[in-house]
Amino acid sequence: KSDSPTTAASKSDSPTTAASKSGAASADIADDMTAAFNAVAKGDCSKAKTITDRLDNADPSTMSISALSDAIKKAAANGPSDIRPDLKVFADAIGKVATVYAKYGLDDPSKIASISNDPAKLAELQTASAAMSDPAVQKASDNIEKWINARCPGLSGTTK
Repeated sequence: KSDSPTTAASKSDSPTTAASKSGAASADIADDMTAAFNAVAKGDCSKAKTITDRLDNADPSTMSISALSDAIKKAAANGPSDIRPDLKVFADAIGKVATVYAKYGLDDPSKIASISNDPAKLAELQTASAAMSDPAVQKASDNIEKWINARCPGLSGTTK
């Protein structure tokens, strides 16, 4: 089972994601995610699976929330035109979380505890994270999964 480009990448959305990534690694993730969406659009499911497998097996230290946000933004800007609006909705939501992570250095797991005793910072993170549960974001995520499954059945790991 392989996950879709967004699902595979969002697995690193937890606060325990390893620390910061290099700029090159972040660019590679963004390029891979965009390439995966473009392969799906062309019906090249074998290539898409190869790329999503590489994303699934990426070193967690290269999959910070910031890298994920950058990758989805790049896919939204450069990916297939028929799925870009949904990718943009998803990218905007995860960008809110990434902004808070960057603000407090939370891509470094050792800093997570530093905000747990600060109600204002914790509330800011919770508010940003709530964007991922917004119905519009959930609809966009569902649309992305359906779009992938229509072109490469089983690639997304769901059958929605």
